[in-house]
Amino acid sequence: MKKSGCISLGCILVMVLTGCLTVETMSVTILFDEQRKATLVLEYEDISSDEKTATGLKEDFGSLIQALESPEYIKERSDEGLDLLERKLEVRDSRIVGHEKAEAKGTAFLTETLKLSLSETEMRLVLDSADEELIETNARTLKENQTTVLTWPVSEKRLYYKVRLKTRSDQAAQNRPEMVRLVQAHLTGSKVQDKDHGQTDTNSH
Repeated sequence: MKKSGCISLGCILVMVLTGCLTVETMSVTILFDEQRKATLVLEYEDISSDEKTATGLKEDFGSLIQALESPEYIKERSDEGLDLLERKLEVRDSRIVGHEKAEAKGTAFLTETLKLSLSETEMRLVLDSADEELIETNARTLKENQTTVLTWPVSEKRLYYKVRLKTRSDQAAQNRPEMVRLVQAHLTGSKVQDKDHGQTDTNSH
């Protein structure tokens, strides 16, 4: 069963990972060229884990690194309709930030994953207000009951929106320092002291 706040294809957060990695905010930028081919830039801010055990947290950390480095993740994205161009992980202001840039192969990812509706006159996206809070966008917005509707004219070449995940757990915030510690050590190739057993692991690129 999907835990509340997990990143999944079922919601606007589309970074598909195993375990229960969560984010606080996600921004989506879609750039159309003259032939209406789309390039997407996805940024995930404050990535953490809502696992309650040290073992579970480390498994989520492993899933995050797999998304950053494994060739399997490139294939997964390709199967979803994206040609991955860039993927990057960094620590910014004591928060883990993930970045992806990809070219869309056709419209499947836009319409099936992001749920973007395309017509002859406009492009339309509906956010579930119960789960996601719209922070900023360049779209025209309309709030309807439990949804927020974003619309752009079909001539628009840059679509942008940023959302905050309302269902993020308090556990994710509590786990943030340890996740940051693990990611920083991995990115710098440093040795990590196991807090539970006093053991040392070496992370390398």
